Amino acid sequence: MRLKLLILPLFLVPAAVVAQGDVSRQVWGNAILGWPQNKHLYLELDIEPKIQFSGGSQWHNADATPLLEYYPNSWLDLTAEMVLGRTRQTNDLVTFEASPRLGVRFHLLKNLWDYMNTAERIPLSRMALSTLIRYELRNLWYSRELPSDHQSRLRYRLESKIAVNRSSLDADKTVYLFVDAEAYGNIGKDIQEVFSSKFRLRLGPGYRASYRQRFEVLLLYDFARNTIDEAASRDAVA
Repeated sequence: MRLKLLILPLFLVPAAVVAQGDVSRQVWGNAILGWPQNKHLYLELDIEPKIQFSGGSQWHNADATPLLEYYPNSWLDLTAEMVLGRTRQTNDLVTFEASPRLGVRFHLLKNLWDYMNTAERIPLSRMALSTLIRYELRNLWYSRELPSDHQSRLRYRLESKIAVNRSSLDADKTVYLFVDAEAYGNIGKDIQEVFSSKFRLRLGPGYRASYRQRFEVLLLYDFARNTIDEAASRDAVA
């Protein structure tokens, strides 16, 4: 089993509250448990708590996301996920989520490196660059007498890692820099939630202790909007 721990100090800036000078500050955490099966199949469980400590009414969230990845070749990953979560949107509103996702990841510049012929999906080079495209069907149920919300959404992410103290990302005791940027595109109306993500940027250092353990500390910026208090048919602009 592989373990990946992330501590994510998050400055989340919804456009709807920036205009009032109020920025939501949150801390996110991740514990990711991975079970590589062979060089073609990987299973994972992502446990992600989040809590707001300033910048608005009470808000916190906890998600558990089981994931299956299949690797047909060295440059392509196929992913399937199911997000199961509970969110306190406001002091008197709680939502429950069960949202499946399907995705495809392309490893770019494939001719510059090869991948290990093992269950670990990591390039034999100093730099990794890939793009992940996901489709998700979001399903939310509310604690108050509100109708359930259902929405299709596309997510596009560009992600990269660069080794700092080693010549290859697969080496033990490797310090690396991590960065990714992801855009969200709703198909149809927005669902009702306090933080409806539009664009997300993550960056920070990571440490690969060994095949089994990896740690990252990331700064995360999330451009979002409040679709409970705002009209859902209109995007806010910062």
